[in-house]
Amino acid sequence: MSRKTVEGVYGDGTYTDAAYSPLPVECHRLLQHFANASPGFTKDAKAFENVRFYGGDLPLIPGPLKSQALSAVLHAMTGVVGKEICALKGIDAGKIAIDVDKSGLYPATAALVSIDGKTLVQMQKDGTVFKAGKDLDRGVLSKTHMRYRSWAIYPTKDQHVWYQVLGNFDPVRFLRAYGLDADAAVSSRDEAYETIKRTMVKYSAPELELKNMEYGFCGQTCYTPKQWRNTTMGQRLQAHPLVNYRQVKGSQFLPPIPFPVLQDKRPLAGIKVVELARVIAGPAMGAALAALGADVIKVQSPNLSDLQLLSVTFTAGKRTCALDLNVEGDREQLRSLIADADVVIQAFRLRSLERRGFGLEDVLEMANKRGKGIVYIDLNCYGPDGYYAERPGFQQIADAATGCSYVCGKAYGFDEGVSVLPSLPIADMLSGTVGVIDAMLALRDRAIHGGSYHATVALAAVDAVQLDEEVGLYPPEIVKEIQERYKFGPMTPDLHVEELLSVVVGAWAGSTDVLRRSGYMVKFAETAWGNDHEILSPIVDPWAETIAPALPARHRRAGVVIRDCVYNLTLYVVWNSSGAIANVTAHLLTMASKALRAGSKTLVALDIGLSRPAIGESLKHIMAQGEVLRLPARGGPLTSILKNPKFVSLPDGVVYSRKRRRLYYTNMGVPRLNDGTICSVALDGSDPQTVVNSGQIHTPKQLALDTVNEKLYISDREGMKVVRCNLDGSALETLIKSGDVEADGIAEQMRWCVGIVLSQRKGLFYWTQKGPSKGGQGRIFCAPIDSDGPRKPICVLDKLPEPIDLHIDEEANTLYWTDRGELPFGNTFNRLRLDDAGTGPEAQQADPRSGLRHEILVQNFDEAIGLAFDADTETWFVSDLGGAIWTFDKDGGNRTKLFEDKERAFTGIVLVEDS
Repeated sequence: MSRKTVEGVYGDGTYTDAAYSPLPVECHRLLQHFANASPGFTKDAKAFENVRFYGGDLPLIPGPLKSQALSAVLHAMTGVVGKEICALKGIDAGKIAIDVDKSGLYPATAALVSIDGKTLVQMQKDGTVFKAGKDLDRGVLSKTHMRYRSWAIYPTKDQHVWYQVLGNFDPVRFLRAYGLDADAAVSSRDEAYETIKRTMVKYSAPELELKNMEYGFCGQTCYTPKQWRNTTMGQRLQAHPLVNYRQVKGSQFLPPIPFPVLQDKRPLAGIKVVELARVIAGPAMGAALAALGADVIKVQSPNLSDLQLLSVTFTAGKRTCALDLNVEGDREQLRSLIADADVVIQAFRLRSLERRGFGLEDVLEMANKRGKGIVYIDLNCYGPDGYYAERPGFQQIADAATGCSYVCGKAYGFDEGVSVLPSLPIADMLSGTVGVIDAMLALRDRAIHGGSYHATVALAAVDAVQLDEEVGLYPPEIVKEIQERYKFGPMTPDLHVEELLSVVVGAWAGSTDVLRRSGYMVKFAETAWGNDHEILSPIVDPWAETIAPALPARHRRAGVVIRDCVYNLTLYVVWNSSGAIANVTAHLLTMASKALRAGSKTLVALDIGLSRPAIGESLKHIMAQGEVLRLPARGGPLTSILKNPKFVSLPDGVVYSRKRRRLYYTNMGVPRLNDGTICSVALDGSDPQTVVNSGQIHTPKQLALDTVNEKLYISDREGMKVVRCNLDGSALETLIKSGDVEADGIAEQMRWCVGIVLSQRKGLFYWTQKGPSKGGQGRIFCAPIDSDGPRKPICVLDKLPEPIDLHIDEEANTLYWTDRGELPFGNTFNRLRLDDAGTGPEAQQADPRSGLRHEILVQNFDEAIGLAFDADTETWFVSDLGGAIWTFDKDGGNRTKLFEDKERAFTGIVLVEDS
């Protein structure tokens, strides 16, 4: 090897260039290196002669990693394969020119955006980023300082060993696992960091690893490069190339599929991509494929958290589709999307979509049945195999594992072991680019050889190659020169990716013209988020000489077809004819989506059976009149699911488990006989079962479902307690005992427990104690879900007419309930905005006229009992003992009677989204 390196400059296993090579020159060397190391990529020297790197000699990204060079090289490889695809279509795409300075901006894409002259930080503060589509962010990280610092690097009790903590998108549960309060009253992010650090230093790195794996959290020891290479996981990953795709064995019988030849001359014009991803890496891959001409459909769950700020850049050029893969109707729609797709991007945990029927083998089977091969791309943190392969992970985890964070800490002058994230989301953004190369190579091979293809992209692989000796690191004097040129602010272990982006982009803005250069940014006059919307333009422009006018054709095309609404497009983003990102007919699409979503849902209602004439009838006959029923959520006929006195006897509360596809409901029985039960039945009425037998529970009323841990929480009225059990009835335990049925007697109504709801975010459950009938002494309580000792009830609200069923909106921190007490405040539907702790009303004065601390949204029910909420359509459903089911909007307006039968008496209801 003529090139020389110096070992150990940045710690064990690091290799630093002995002599500096200007950036464009180094890019040519690395292009040859990665081309030779990539199976399926051309080795023809003539192909590389068509590539020109140009721009500044000095990198503009801080630190010793050659991230900017890698960005330029991977984009050049994209151009090379794109040129090959164009040749298959009979198009001469000309030479490939890569601006190395602009390539350095690419990893900062998420922050390189402005709307109405506002920066990304300003848009977050004023809500601009939330203007289009559903708020999937929900303040999951930004709501409190503690939540924000649940993503940071901390010291451990092991000397010189630091650990990347990452609370996933559930910082509340993560911090609670360590005895920390996500909503603790700390004054700053610095105080939050110190608070969390005091806990983390009690653990060794292996102890943190074990605890996080036990709870299913992310987390990673900050290894040196040598330590990573010596791990079994590092060695397994090293066995795979960075560009890692193959034809699936047994698919060679599928015929070649030529590329469509269209007016749009870009290489991927006519190719359909289905993107199943969130955060950065997968969406960046989809955005890059869209820029190359592909029709990209982003499928996103309306129930999974995401970082909303990313939407203003990474939805460019895509159609978006809101589907919940826990719902069979939505799964069927995804199957229809994949039916004619060419590429599927799966960027969740490895094999996690198998449970929903969209794993590799599932999609390959679809391709075999249609007789046309498909490209399936798995993007994850650790790679295709090894003991960490299925572990959750983000870019920061890969940075910590491979040694990138360790090396950055060393380069910035910190003590041994202190680790700092790379300054930009390199692994995320460049993994997306690697995925583009994989997809294009596989599509090229499909056009020539046929078959289906599988590719694996690993965040850790992108990081690890930057530490290879063949790539090398920049020497300290170059790192210092970059710092002196751009004057970057301090980069420390506590900083989040978002903060580091601000440090870097702020330095660029203040010390160079790189953000103001002609052609670097593309501006759109009007978008769904505002006016003068600027984002970074695509890096690869390999067709500048011959077909440049056609390159952005899709970006200017106003080709939106309203029939695509069948895919529930809650936010359909395209580039319109005036060059704008258009939220096409947003209101119409929203309304169409709502109607479609409502049409696929069912209401299950319980008829207690006490409204029918019973004069002279036996108790046995009366008890046999209960029934489990269903009707369409948009209105329609009522049909029976189950009417069998063995399993339905004075039913009261009901929930539905999507995972098990079963209803779980309570039967009150006769209080004095202590014969209440909990039963279960399939949605079609088959396989009824008794889950909790009589004698185990007294008078079960409403119940709540913990979908994560698969547990039922039940209020027992005359039993005067709140209990919890598994879905099969096992592990039945008492959480709250409000009274003693033996000592107090069943008539002690002040202690009767009725409604119940869970708040996983707060770690609390809420229940109602209704008090005497129409007595005005009802109360709502809460207590912790997890507790090492006896739980102490906290009274959230008192002096209520007769509160019954409960619902909580965790995003809005708001409690809702029905009340069957006396008018004017009873027989109502109510709302209470909770304080930050969730244990009392939000700080506000009572209404001077009514004295109420809560809002009455709807009045004049006939004994209001059950309630259900459809988040997709923001619609409430309330049942009453008068035989009616009502519907109204989120704030109580547009009240409509969905169904009425005076010979029925409805108790609990639940909304079911299933077939």
